[in-house]
Amino acid sequence: MPARLVLVQYDRLLVSHPFRTSVVTGAILGWAGDALTQHRQMMEQEAENKQMGDIEPAQPITFDVRRSLAFMAFSAYMSGPVNYVWLVQLQRMVSRLAPTGGIRALATKMMLQATILQPLIFLPSFFTFNGIVRGWSFQHTIERARKEYWSTLRYVWAFWTPAVAFAFGVLPIRQQAVFFAFVGFMWNACLSAFSNPRKQSSNRRCLIGYHLDDLHGSHSYAYACARRSI
Repeated sequence: MPARLVLVQYDRLLVSHPFRTSVVTGAILGWAGDALTQHRQMMEQEAENKQMGDIEPAQPITFDVRRSLAFMAFSAYMSGPVNYVWLVQLQRMVSRLAPTGGIRALATKMMLQATILQPLIFLPSFFTFNGIVRGWSFQHTIERARKEYWSTLRYVWAFWTPAVAFAFGVLPIRQQAVFFAFVGFMWNACLSAFSNPRKQSSNRRCLIGYHLDDLHGSHSYAYACARRSI
């Protein structure tokens, strides 16, 4: 079966060239995830403008190249230099902390992932990459990080915990960084498909605002709005 052969060849690349393969895969998936999100945003804006007709149509959304480069660079960095080193060191730490393996080792890995990598490496790296690639000032980057850090971290914990449990419990180490890159792609795709409803007229009232402006693009994503009859 061709698909199976591709997976076998890819796994061999992860064995023979793990760092390079992880970096390239992360870069491709990071770009693709954001490109999908931006494409959906543009389609939704176009549909909304058609509905509005001549009543103050919104400015068309254009493809943000800098934003895609930021996602591509960040995903390559996380899949390669960070995860490639972190996952190996994590295995060594867990071997000392939970030498018997099993559930205790899995729980230890998940705890270290949630208390070290995600809050101290993942999010600071993201805000730094975003600021550099998108040309933000240092002060603006710090302000965005301060404003969005804790709410974003809670969202990261909620979304990534099942994926982390699966990766650490089932996959070999060489496949984990690539798996996390793929989950990141799915994260963007799911947010684009389900969590970015088009803005309607004034009879929509936003009930819950959850702003991840720069983690998932230049618009606010995960929010729920309810219709209100006027």
